[in-house]
This record gives sequence, C-alpha cells and structure tokens, in this order.
Amino acid sequence: MAVVWKSGCNWGKGRPSFYSVVKERHIALGYDDYHVYKPSDVLLIAEGFDVKAIGVVKTEKKRLDQNLDLARAFTQFEVTLDEKVMYFEVDFYELSESFEYQLQRGIARVRDEEILAKVKSLYPDFSELLDKDEKRLVRLTNNLNNWVKPSGHLWRKRNQGKANVAFENQYGFGYEEWLLNPRFNVDGVQYGYIEGVNGLPNDTDTITELFLYTITSQNKRLLVGKLMNVQKIKEFDDLDPEVRTLYENNTSLMIEELRAVKADEREFIRSTLRPNLSFLLEDADFFDIPIILNDELSRRLKRFIPIKIEGKVQDLLSQQISENYELIRQEGRRNNSVSYERNNSAQKTTITPLHNLISDDLYEFLSREEGVLFISQDKSRINNCPIDMLLETKDGYDFFEIKTSSVALSNIRQGLGQLLEYSFLDPTLKINKMVIVGPVALNSTELEYFHRLKSVIGVRLEYWAYNRFRRNFSLV
Repeated sequence: MAVVWKSGCNWGKGRPSFYSVVKERHIALGYDDYHVYKPSDVLLIAEGFDVKAIGVVKTEKKRLDQNLDLARAFTQFEVTLDEKVMYFEVDFYELSESFEYQLQRGIARVRDEEILAKVKSLYPDFSELLDKDEKRLVRLTNNLNNWVKPSGHLWRKRNQGKANVAFENQYGFGYEEWLLNPRFNVDGVQYGYIEGVNGLPNDTDTITELFLYTITSQNKRLLVGKLMNVQKIKEFDDLDPEVRTLYENNTSLMIEELRAVKADEREFIRSTLRPNLSFLLEDADFFDIPIILNDELSRRLKRFIPIKIEGKVQDLLSQQISENYELIRQEGRRNNSVSYERNNSAQKTTITPLHNLISDDLYEFLSREEGVLFISQDKSRINNCPIDMLLETKDGYDFFEIKTSSVALSNIRQGLGQLLEYSFLDPTLKINKMVIVGPVALNSTELEYFHRLKSVIGVRLEYWAYNRFRRNFSLV
C-alpha cells in the first residue's frame, strides 16, 4: 500500500508558492531529515489548505543543490538550499476542482480516512495504489497496565541469551509495554514498538490492519485488539526531531518504571528503546474483553513472527471475531460449590456464596417451568462473557442477570447494561425477555423508575426479588 503525503508548495510561513514550478517541471520537494518519499508514494500537492494536484513519485531522492537548473527555479520562491533538500520526479495530475485539507504542516503523511476516501472516490485511478492491503497478526508482550508501562514478568538471569526463552522471561519486560503510553503521543499520532513489525519485508511502509494477540502467564493466547493504517518506521533518524527528542528525554523515566517492577534495566540501557511504528490513536481498537484464540489458530502462531492474514489464517481469524459476538450455547449446570472462581479471559472473578445460592435456586425454579427447551447456568457466552442464566422457550430466549446488592437500584444499574449487550449483540437472536434478579424487592421510588424503564425499552423487562429464607422469587 502506497504512503500518502501532503506536499505543500510554500517553503515556510509567509513565503511565496512554487506550485507553478511543480506543475511545469513535474517535480516535488522533500527533506532528507524525515520527509523522504519513495517511488509509488502518492502526493497531495497543496497551496495552503487547498489540494490542487496529485503526484505519484517516480524516482528516488536527489539533492536539489546538485541540479543547478532546478535550484535556480526554486530559489526564486525562497526555497533554501542545503544538502538535505531533495527533489523527486512525479507523474503530475492537476485536479479539475481543488479540495480542502486542513493540515498546517507543509510536508506530512496523510492519515485522515476521509481525505484518503475522497481521493479514491474522486480519482479512482489511484485506488489500486491505495488499496494494496497489508494485514498481519503479531504478538505483544503480555501486560497488565494496558500497555502504558511495564507490569513485570518472572525472569531469570541464567535464561538471558537463550533463543527458546521469551524476551520478557529473560529480562522481565518487553518493549511493547509502552505501546500506548501517552508520553509518546504527538498531535494524536502514537509512536511505539512491536517486535513483530521488524520481521516485515523491507519494502513495507504501511500495515492496513495489524491484529494484536498476547500470551498470558497461564499460556492462553488472547486476541486483544487491532491497529489500522500503521506506518512502519525504518530508521530512528527518519523521525521528526520532536519525536526523537521525546524518546531521548523519557529514557530515565522508563528506567524508573523498570526498576518499579524489578526488571533488568541493564538490557534496556544497552539496547535503547526506539519506535518502529506510528498510528493514529483513534485508529487503535483494544477490546474490552479479549478473545480467546482457538487451538487451530493458536498452532499457527510463532513467537514474534508477523503472520500474514490470508487464506486459512484469514478464515480462522474472521470466524473467531464473528463468533465472539454470537451466542455460544452450552446447556446444563455449572459445577456446584459454596463459592467458585469464574474465568473471564485473563481475569478471574470470585462469585459470592449469595450469588451461588440465588443461581442454584433459580436453576431449580426454572427447570420446573413448562415449555423449557434449553437451560444454561453460567455456561453460555456472548462476547466471551458468561451469562448467569439462559432459558429458551418457543417464544425465544430469556436472559437472567443476578446481582447481589442490598439496594435494588444498584442491581438494576449493574444488570441492565449486561442484559442489553447479551440480548442485542447477536442480531440473529429472538429475545423474549430480560430479567434482573436481586436479593431485595423494589421500594416505591424504584418501582416507579423501573416502570418508566420498561416503557422505553422495546423488550420485555422484569425484576425478580429473591427471598433467601423462603428460597423463592417474586416478579415485578
């Protein structure tokens, strides 16, 4: 996929436009510090905010000061000459009607999806260049701080240098653990490091979709999120000086964060963290609840090697993501115990004895109802979340969510959101009713509120009060 750039025609604020030279000579200017185009890159050639033409880069960079004819043409418009000012030959396409792109910087990568879509829709000849998708599945070092700072890993010095031992178990950290740190965000662009990106082909500039998985301490493979339109950074020196300075100035703080989790700071000091990718933070989608990858897909994952998403891998990944929002039915009861731990992806939730008691009595009560086709206690799932109780009759599904607060309003508040998600995330389900179950009845104020809720929700909604002494339920 070609990189798209804005290429301005004013060499600094207040200086005259050299658009006429670009148009006549089919030449674009860049700067060798960090604005270097590559053949097939697409340029939005602009005067101020007005995009007036599109250029497709034909040649590698050449120094402007070594072409006297071109240098004279551009210096008339106050373009400064030094060894880093480069020129590029381009195929030039002037637009019949300009469009606005409000980006202050004269030369910058274009990440705005609306602008990219506009270019493709108005000028379909460029779609082939822009639509060469690169989709990969890569591993992140596991992290319990949402990839903002290191969270600590078991490591042993004797494992250092062993190829069969994960990096984090050699040194106690992984460089991906700062991926979403806000210190490394500049004007909405997030800079970070993912080891798997280093394994991409050298000519890869943009990864259209970068799916991210991690491996927990329990050896579970979890799909945790996705990044869109990721720009690969090949050399640290290619970066904007502001970003380089940002990383250099934060080194001591990152060392402190490593000390806080007792990681091996010496490896960090020796190798020095340098970003190898950037993306718009708004293009990052981390799942609220990670998706547990199935065995068939997990077997295809190989450490930090970037897996190309195509063929069987694409089918398996698409199936996992789509199934995540479908109802996964499993009939029957959970294992009985006074209290128990319920696994939810990488987290464990301890279910209280009261929750356990209500759930068991609810299962017994519902099992005696006529017309029950299917009943599931804490076994069926949607979005990887276990459903407290699920019942199916000829009229459709009944979803039950058990809450144990002594305040009914809290039970409604906590239970309703979950019930709405369970009921409507899978559009194929026929919903009969949603039921909040709690150990306390509604008072008069709560009852009025609940009736108002029922009047605006398009699905039958009920509140069942559990009497723990009589072991029965009363319906609202």
